[in-house]
Amino acid sequence: MKQKMAFIIVLVGVLMGTFAMTSSAIATSENEQGIINFIKSDFYICLAVVGVAIFLIIFLKALFPSKNNLPDFMPERHGNLVQDAEEYELIHQMTRLDKNFDKESFITFAKKLFINLEKAWSEKKLSVMKMYEDENLLEEHTKQIQYFDNHGQVNVIDMIVVRTVDLYSVKEGKDKNEVSVLLTCSMIDYIKEENTEKVISGNREERVNKTYLMTFTRPREILSNNQVDTQLTVIKCPNCGEMVKLSTISECTQCGIFVRADKNDWILSDIKPVENP
Repeated sequence: MKQKMAFIIVLVGVLMGTFAMTSSAIATSENEQGIINFIKSDFYICLAVVGVAIFLIIFLKALFPSKNNLPDFMPERHGNLVQDAEEYELIHQMTRLDKNFDKESFITFAKKLFINLEKAWSEKKLSVMKMYEDENLLEEHTKQIQYFDNHGQVNVIDMIVVRTVDLYSVKEGKDKNEVSVLLTCSMIDYIKEENTEKVISGNREERVNKTYLMTFTRPREILSNNQVDTQLTVIKCPNCGEMVKLSTISECTQCGIFVRADKNDWILSDIKPVENP
């Protein structure tokens, strides 16, 4: 913005200088040099004006580029709800509650959970959703899926692309700590009739942009990277039944979903869409 203002100031100066030169040259040619010098000065004045006009056109095109010249994809931002200073404070709060907390690891965790949860929702796999959600949220989603079943409908979620995941808030509770993130994404999202494939709402060809506020909770005494019981080596994937070796975040080699290693790890307690964040 400062550079643009500097350019505008320079441009105004050039235009004012040109106007002054024009006025001076005309006065000189009329009062001192006669008609011949007037014609000569008028020629140079016109040349200067044309040069300034060309400069003005080039400058304005550079300052305000045409939308047609912009790249096809511009990553969307969510209005800087969490500034750098605020994010630093959130991380500071979280590390005070959990000395092993790592922002990037948590962001990766939240991103994977969201993608797997949306896929499980679309496929109506409550066994997978149970692994990520607390009892209240699971009950709410179970009722919604039951509604779709009763009406012979499916909410299809496909081609999910997570764009940003930012820390939003940190709260210390008596029994549990709470962390919220703001997630922006794009996806295919529509509802269809299960038997006829007829689209009831949405568009199976058009991507939509969405923002979600996701809230995670965990018992106060649990620390990051300290949740895995080393006596347990493998667990069964609730999605496909494949045996999965445990780690803090374990990925099933058969179906690709990630399996929570410990039920006391972060669990999703709320997820809601945010309009115009």
